[in-house]
Amino acid sequence: MGEVLKGLLELQPDLAPDRRVEYPWAIGKMTAPAEVLDVGCDGSIISKYLLNRGFNVIAADIDPNGRYYWNGEVRSNFALVDCRHPPSHWKNRFDYILIISTLEHLEDDNDVLMINNLTKCMKTGGKMFITGPYGDGWMEIGDHIERGYNEENLTRLSCGLHLVSTKLFAKEEMNWPWKDIFCIEFERGI
Repeated sequence: MGEVLKGLLELQPDLAPDRRVEYPWAIGKMTAPAEVLDVGCDGSIISKYLLNRGFNVIAADIDPNGRYYWNGEVRSNFALVDCRHPPSHWKNRFDYILIISTLEHLEDDNDVLMINNLTKCMKTGGKMFITGPYGDGWMEIGDHIERGYNEENLTRLSCGLHLVSTKLFAKEEMNWPWKDIFCIEFERGI
């Protein structure tokens, strides 16, 4: 995890504390060359990091501002897409799908809808990495609302995928309202 974090910090020195554990956790489980979908990319630099290491990455976001990296550089690999309804030509395309701190922003059951539809975009044996806040209920943070995930509502995210691994990282030292970060790795079977 140390070399990955070092490489990420070279791209974005002010990388948020939660991304300092989420990105290396997912990247450490990936092998290039591979097709990757970065869902809810916003200003994330993970796609740039992966592109520089032999991965073919599509960075997707519903917000057109997602086309910019954190430093204002325009992404060449950006797709303006609502990943709750991915395009049909993505079917069976991706080896890896990253949903890093994205689901908590979706209302109602849109999280399950998105995962269920993105599952169809995974190759057989493909992996989906999901991270977010671990906790109960909803919380107003700045100008938006976030959902916390606990053991009960995390189980509904599987959408027929095989659970490979889970990990909790403590956030107590990160000055953030949620107690922990959850990380889940799913795999698509036959």
